Amino acid sequence: MINDLALIILNYNSADDTITCVRKLIEFEEPYHIIVVDNQSTDNSLMKITTAVGMNKNIDIIQSKSNGGYSAGNNRGIRFAKEKYNVRYVAILNPDVLIPDINVFTRLLDVLERNERVAVIGASIVNAENEYNPNLSCWNIPSPKDLVLDQFLLNKRKFKSRNFKLIEKAVAQVECVAGCFFIARLESLENVGLLDENVFLYNEENILGIKLKEAGYIEAVALDVFYIHNHKYARTVDVSFKKKIQTTSNGYRSRKYLCSKYYSKRCLPFLWCVEQLNKCYLVGAYFKNKIVDWRK
Repeated sequence: MINDLALIILNYNSADDTITCVRKLIEFEEPYHIIVVDNQSTDNSLMKITTAVGMNKNIDIIQSKSNGGYSAGNNRGIRFAKEKYNVRYVAILNPDVLIPDINVFTRLLDVLERNERVAVIGASIVNAENEYNPNLSCWNIPSPKDLVLDQFLLNKRKFKSRNFKLIEKAVAQVECVAGCFFIARLESLENVGLLDENVFLYNEENILGIKLKEAGYIEAVALDVFYIHNHKYARTVDVSFKKKIQTTSNGYRSRKYLCSKYYSKRCLPFLWCVEQLNKCYLVGAYFKNKIVDWRK
């Protein structure tokens, strides 16, 4: 079963993380296929990764024609895995994900083998500080209200405690699985058109959850399987004003598409208002910090 799995790692200017992730996967000495997709990095990542791990026969290193974002890059890897290896399952991994042992894969694959309705399964995230927060591993498809309010930077209740239905021991049915790592049944992904490439970044998991639910599939999370998402969040003071504006704008464009495609368009004016409030907040915070620095 493990030889029917392709692992897809999407790299963009993250060569060191990607090499660390791949080397850990190689340690397991299993016959799965590792496909590294470089999403047109600008820091010589492709050469670094090829030099470090490219000689391994189980690793394919390919490059996207352009940086189309998370969905487009991962779809490139999925299509490559289908065409070259005709696998039944694909795993999506961010470069900063570390899989502790091979049982993570075998446990999730066992669930997919037993439950044909399960199209996507994830595991439980442990962060870089060895902390576990179940709300980071899975969540519900946003309600129209949450669609708007969760976009608001000052909303302090974005992550809400939720109850999920157990479909077997230590496996919960959920609506959205975190996109940093999951295993998917390839046939199910193909039946819903793979990942939606109309979003560059953000909301990919929400869109996939909606499409799978509409097609009669379910997603799940193994509550007793853990992996490390070694994501390093930059301190707010270290993020430039330009980067903050760019991030909120990308999030708004993604959520605007999500709203237009899958929700009532009546939500769009409220979403627009939230985006303007976000920008006002960022501008106000920027000038406040400038005044504080000037007074020092």
